[in-house]
Amino acid sequence: MSLREHFPGTGFRLEDFSFLDYLGYWILSSRVLYFSFLDYLGYWISASWIIWDIGVWGEFTLNKHNNFILVQINK
Repeated sequence: MSLREHFPGTGFRLEDFSFLDYLGYWILSSRVLYFSFLDYLGYWISASWIIWDIGVWGEFTLNKHNNFILVQINK
């Protein structure tokens, strides 16, 4: 039985979707979640480091350069 019977006009059949496609989908999804978690973790590590630097050095300056925000600690 194909999905065409359930979803007319889509042209998609279940037998066109192989096991390797299914496996590749889950591998890709898990990699996206893995890198998203690392990005989230890296954000909090750098944010806490900036807060620690502000506490140690007392004052800082934010400079925007080429769409990047640079944190300059004024000693």
